[in-house]
Amino acid sequence: MYKIITDRPMPEHRGRGAVTKYPFADMEVGHCFVVNDGPKRAAVYGAVARWKRKHPEQSFIILDEGRKGITIWRET
Repeated sequence: MYKIITDRPMPEHRGRGAVTKYPFADMEVGHCFVVNDGPKRAAVYGAVARWKRKHPEQSFIILDEGRKGITIWRET
């Protein structure tokens, strides 16, 4: 039998739909950020694509600058 615990706080949600580590929600048109901590290019493109599916009114420009990192601008 399992005991029900009523006074233990829940941890932050970390599964599907978790808050992105990239600052898409805080960006305005013309803003950009650089990802240079070594993620795979596909991971960055995937994060942008997932954000755009939930926010189709926003668009982004991505520039892969090799060793300098990947720059993402909010276009609309």
